[in-house]
Formats: sequence, structure tokens, C-alpha cells
Amino acid sequence: MENVSTDPKRAARAYQVLIFFGSFLLFSVQPIVGKFILPWFGGSPSVWITAMLFFQVLLLVGYAYAYLLSRFALLGQAIGFCAVLILAVATLPITPSGGWQPEAIANPTLHILLLLAATVGLPYAILASVSPVLQVWARSTDTAWSPYRLYAWSNAGSLAGLWTYPLIIEPLLSVQQQTYLWSVLFGVFSLAAVAVAIRRYRAKTDPALQAETKQETSVSKPRATDRVLWVALPFAGSLMLLAVTNFITQDVASIPLLWVVPLGIYLLSFILTFDNEHFYDRRFFASLVLYVGIIGTFLILLAGSIMNMLVLTASLLLLAVYTIVCHGELYALRPHPRYLTSFYLWLSAGGALGGVFVALIAPRIFPLYFELHLGIGLTLVIMLLLWTKRRLWTPLPRSPLLGKVAVGAAALIILSGLSWNVRERLSAPTYVYRDFFGSLRIIESENHKALYHGRVLHGIQMKSEGLVCWPTTYYGQTSGLGRAISALETDREIRLGVVGLGVGTAAAYGHDVRFYELNPKVAEIARTKFRYLSDCGAETEIVLGDGRLSLERETSQHFDLLALDAFNSDAIPIHLLTEEAFSVYLRHLADGGVIAVHISNDYIDFKPVIGGLAERFDLAATIVQDSGENNKGTSASTWALLTADETFFARAPLAEVLDSDAATFDRLVHWTDKYSNLVSVFRFR
Repeated sequence: MENVSTDPKRAARAYQVLIFFGSFLLFSVQPIVGKFILPWFGGSPSVWITAMLFFQVLLLVGYAYAYLLSRFALLGQAIGFCAVLILAVATLPITPSGGWQPEAIANPTLHILLLLAATVGLPYAILASVSPVLQVWARSTDTAWSPYRLYAWSNAGSLAGLWTYPLIIEPLLSVQQQTYLWSVLFGVFSLAAVAVAIRRYRAKTDPALQAETKQETSVSKPRATDRVLWVALPFAGSLMLLAVTNFITQDVASIPLLWVVPLGIYLLSFILTFDNEHFYDRRFFASLVLYVGIIGTFLILLAGSIMNMLVLTASLLLLAVYTIVCHGELYALRPHPRYLTSFYLWLSAGGALGGVFVALIAPRIFPLYFELHLGIGLTLVIMLLLWTKRRLWTPLPRSPLLGKVAVGAAALIILSGLSWNVRERLSAPTYVYRDFFGSLRIIESENHKALYHGRVLHGIQMKSEGLVCWPTTYYGQTSGLGRAISALETDREIRLGVVGLGVGTAAAYGHDVRFYELNPKVAEIARTKFRYLSDCGAETEIVLGDGRLSLERETSQHFDLLALDAFNSDAIPIHLLTEEAFSVYLRHLADGGVIAVHISNDYIDFKPVIGGLAERFDLAATIVQDSGENNKGTSASTWALLTADETFFARAPLAEVLDSDAATFDRLVHWTDKYSNLVSVFRFR
């Protein structure tokens, strides 16, 4: 094997490969662990945001460790690097322990952070340190080599790791197999990294390189304003990333896969700006910031009244342009490689602060999701100040004054539009609340009051005294649930179980109802702001916590009907539709009992999953679609009904809307706790 010092190009290639491999592992572990723990916290998008916060903070820890290592001699660097790698290997595998499964927690943020720290903390931190450490070693091998291109290579590995998960890893492997495979790959990476560290220490440094390195001590230190921008620019980029993620999963489209799309765009912006210094054309992107800002702001104002796909596209375009500008300016401010690890430390601090703001601070100061408004406005202001102060950009060079007026007018339009939207959204609801699980709004009209979770309707109650106990939305008398209740109550008093409380609409039928609700605030609202639970004659109980986990802990409840209403919102709790989950539900059914699953969803087709469950447990299943009646407060809905009683579907009023006793399914999809793939049931349109 050739000496590293005599073959710098070969050494650089080795660093490239190892940096790519480490970054691949760094970002592939995020969806792996995220999917593993998601069912424990009800599938809320905030689990992903909290995980993002954790990984950003650990990235800062890794960069801080790399910075400290760079202060030591080469022997100290090699020993410290290898020692932590060995400790990290000792913590494998990264499979989360079942002991971390929570009971009812109003805000599980701290619980999630501790869980992730115990499970992947040390391996992730050492992986985060790999790129800056190897860039320092690459620079010491050949000072002509630009370490910042290695940073682009690092982000390319991150992007590959992120997208390999939904395209290859998730469809082929169970969650346990995913954690084991990652642990094995981390072990292989550790062996390779130790070998590279030993080779780098044994390699003799060329005297010419030593002389050049000594000369670098005279390089001027970065200015204080540069360090401020090293934090401010990545803060704005991180804020935009998480704000767009929240916006599109809460207010635009209920597609869980979109959790990773913004992160992919974010990583791509680093690759494009750090790999090629000619990519970021300041004049072009400065104009684009204004144009895209105006268009994006306009579409945000219209969110909910125009095509979701148009708003989604505009949001992702905003993220792409604004992060490219942030990271392009960051690259323009890069210091001499002597200050490489310091630069990355400040950069990661800005990213972590963005995560802290969105995950911890914003839910406490913003009643609704206004992070995107802040992200657009803040990025715009930072850029205008930066470009103006340093005279880096002169719009319309032939007419500077007219150009400045045009820029000022565009900025005013964007900022005014965002401010108006904030005031408008706060003036509409009569009640607003936000917590870990999302934003809740009560909006009242002359005839009814409605509860919204993000953009998803969670229940309506009519104001007229004669209609207070009228079942509305997806629970109408002609819905699949309403017809199933009517069919069951003809010959007995029935007991209902409902996973997903909403405003308590199921209590309108007047039967004994046991609700399972993840969010304690929803339970409080249903009791105090709506009257279904108190005025409709039903004996009701509310069990707080994830519905499936609660049912697993209970003895049989002997439900005549168990309704699952948790699949039309912004998060899809897959763990409620696995074979293991259904074995729990069947244990809680009385003889002849029915499971009703609300599967109305614009983006996901649950019918193949229902068919797979029916086949697995030898159940009769059918699909009941109802168009609803707006004047009566009922909505279009699709319910799946499953039962072991094959004669159930022949009863009135089900028989009148069914062509046959049981439905036929074009294809079957089998989900288990170990394996599920949401992409396989997407409606691509």
C-alpha cells in the first residue's frame, strides 16, 4: 500500500469515499430511527421535527468535537478519533428498546430527545465529526486541495442516504432489519475510518507542506461580522427547512413522504453552492428571491382555496431558492482552510439554533404555524442588508435608483402580504391553541362551530338546540359508521370504542362510548367547548394516550363496534393498521362485533391494506362510501367495515347501499409492525 504522503490524489480519493460513506450513514439513520419510534408517539409530524432538532444539535456536537481534535497534534487527533469510534461501536445495535414506549404524555419532546440520545447519540455524533476531521487531514496532505469540495461531497452522501431509504431500504426490509443493517454498516465504516486514521498518522508529511502550513499562521482571522453571518445564514436556511416542512405537512398536503422532500432540497442547496463556486450567480438569484418571494407569498395567502399541488410546488420552490441564496452567501464568506473547523462549528450552531427555534420556541410564541412567514421575511431582510452594506449587488445597473425602488417595492409587497395573512388567520378563529401535536382552531359560523387540526376538520356541532346531538361530518347517519351502528342496535344495546376523539361526535348516537385520544388538549376542548359528551345521553369515557398502546394494556372491553378514525389527518399512524394491531382489536370485540376504519384520504388508498387484513384474519369486509349533505353538516366519507359475522352486511340499512355482502379487492397489501411501506398505497396524481 502506497504511503499517503507520496500519493495525495489517492489519499484524497480515500477521504472522499469515507466522507461519502459516513454522510450516507449520517442521514439514512434519521428515517430509520424516526420510523421505528413514530408509532410510539401517535405518528405526529412533530416527532420528525423533534428528531430533526436532535440531529441538528448532535451535528453541532460532532463539529465541536472535530474543532477540539484539530487543536491537537496528529497523534492526538488519531487517538481521539479512533477511541470515540470504538465507544460508538460498543453501543450497537441502534434498535430502540421497548422500555422507551411512553404512556400518555402531553408534550413528549424531552422523552424523544432522551430516547434518541440513548439509541443513536454516540454513533451519530462521531459520524458528524468525520467530514471536518477528514477535510483537515486532506488539507494537510495536499494544500492545493479545496476542502470545501469535500463538504459538497459530504452533502451528496447525505442526500443519497436520505433518498435510499424510501426507495430501497423501506420497501425491502423490516424496521428491525433496517437497524441491524445500519449497525453492521457502521461497524464496517468504523474499521475503514480507523485504518485511514492509522495510515494518516504513519504517513510522513512532506517538508514543503510543513513550510506552507507554517506560513498559514499569518493568515488574517475572520472578522466578527463574518462570524455573525456564519450563524445567521445557516439559521435562516434551517428555519426555512423546518418551516416549510411544518407548512406542507400541516396546512397543504397530508403526505408523510413530504417530511423528507424539504430535507433533500436543503442538502442539494449545499451541494450546488459548495461544489462549484460559479453556480451561485448573485445577480440572478437576488432577483429570483424577490420574484419567488412575491409568488410564494401570494400562494400562501390563498392556501386552502386553490390547488394544493400549486401551493406545495411554490413552497418547495421558495425553500430551494432561499436556501441556495443563504448557502451561496455562506460559501462566499468561507474562511481560509486554516479556520475550517471553526467555520463548520459556527455553521452548525446556526443550523441547531434554527431547529431549537422551530421545535421548542415557535410552539410557545406562535399560536399557529407562522414559522414560514418569519423565515421568508427574515431571509429577505438579511439578504437585503448584506447586499446593500457590502455593495455586492446593484439591481438594474443602468438605473441604480430605479432598481432600488423596485427592490424596496417588492420587499414591501412580500412583508406586507405576510403580515396581513398573520392578522387574517388570527382573526378568524374564536379559539386557538398549539402544542406538540399541532395547532387547534375553533371557527364558528351562524349555524355551527368547527374544530380544525391544522387544515383538517376534526368535528362540527350544530348550534340549534334541536340539532346539538345531530351526528355530523364523517359520522352522519348515512355514513359507513352510522349504518353499522344502526345495523347493530336493532336487537341490542351496544358498546362503542372509538380511537380518535375529535369533538366527541360518536356520542351523538347515545350509546356507551369509550374514546381513545392521543392529545390531552383535544379531550379538554371536547369536554368544555362542545356538547356531544355532556348533552347527548351517552355514557362516555376518555382514555388518554396512543389508542393501540392503550388497548394493548387493557383487558377485553367487549366492544360491539370499534371505530378507528385516525387516517384522514396530517399524520398516518401506520401502527394502527398492522396485523399485530388488528389482533389486539379483535381481542376487544364482542361476539359478532365490527371494526370500522375511516379511510377517507386524498393521497393514500387504504383499500389494499383493508383487503390484506381481511384475508389475514378471515374477516368479511366491505367499503361504504357516502357523499354527505352539506346542509346537514355531514361530509363525504369512506369507511371500511370488517367483521367475522358474514350475515352482518345483509342487515338494513347496510344492504341497501351494498352491491354484495363483501367487497372484492384488486390487490392486497400486508402491513406488520416489522414491515410497512406507505409509498405502495400512495395515490400518485
